[in-house]
Amino acid sequence: MGKKNMFRRGRMPGRMSVLTAMLALASPAGHATPQPATGTGVSAPPPMVLDAGQDRLKRMTVDVFINGQGPFPFAVDTGAERTAVSASLAKRLGLVADRSARLHSIAGVDTVRTAHVATLQIGSRRVDGIRAPILPDGPLGVAGLLGIDALTNQRVVMDFVDERMSVRPSATRDPRDRDTIVVTARRRFGQLVLVDASVDGQRVYAIVDSGSQVTVGNAALRQRLSRRKRGADTPTEIIGVTGLTLPANYSVLPEMKIGSVKLGNIPIVYSDAHPFKKFGLTDKPALLLGTDLLRAFERVSLDFDTKKVRFLLRSEESNGGGHLVAD
Repeated sequence: MGKKNMFRRGRMPGRMSVLTAMLALASPAGHATPQPATGTGVSAPPPMVLDAGQDRLKRMTVDVFINGQGPFPFAVDTGAERTAVSASLAKRLGLVADRSARLHSIAGVDTVRTAHVATLQIGSRRVDGIRAPILPDGPLGVAGLLGIDALTNQRVVMDFVDERMSVRPSATRDPRDRDTIVVTARRRFGQLVLVDASVDGQRVYAIVDSGSQVTVGNAALRQRLSRRKRGADTPTEIIGVTGLTLPANYSVLPEMKIGSVKLGNIPIVYSDAHPFKKFGLTDKPALLLGTDLLRAFERVSLDFDTKKVRFLLRSEESNGGGHLVAD
């Protein structure tokens, strides 16, 4: 106790893939209706535990079946309003790109083609009638993104030590662990926005974005911290899901607090990223919490119905000698 988790500063990449995507359809198409394969009776479906992997950006991936075919590795993206498929997968499955849609991504707004996905299967859970954007393979990096439209009314637990993801009905009770920190959130456009987070004592709004390679801060946060900041930022750029790029500045946060957990030496890129405008957070200090930060925890749990986010502290053995500590 008494220490906080210290991130190791590796080589700063020249370009960063930040793949948050929020899809607004050009015309009403109907949202996906979650239908567990076990049926829709009174009894809730049992919890489902899936083996997970990692892509080249260290995002968690799970096997997904599309229209009965697969499995295909999809990156779990809690910052994506819609599930998306790669262009090569759409071609392989014969998905017809029959509509256009406006895609709100990290870099801005673009027009993309979308296709109707009749069924999407994750373990025992089936979701019918998804309208999925088709994205270029290069920026996407995987067969698809698993968005929150496929996880409606569920509690998603990402285990970064055992590389597993579990999906269970919302508000399902877990065995109590004294090292679990529970943080209340608000809903905005389907995403969960944490209300109990701060950076160097400055309150911030934080969005859990497992589809982002790195944590992203907005200009308002950068300005608030500029007086206390030491050293100069390093120019870089971030890449959106459609290949659009956005100027950014790489830096390091000395300290961040989520609930009662303290973290230190956190890599961050500052940018006037489009999601902050979409969420109405342009003038308020805000963050997108990327995969690099999330992996500092043993488990991260998001309950989209009760608006609770749980962070389980890593044990000292699994943390490589660093610490996440509660005050």
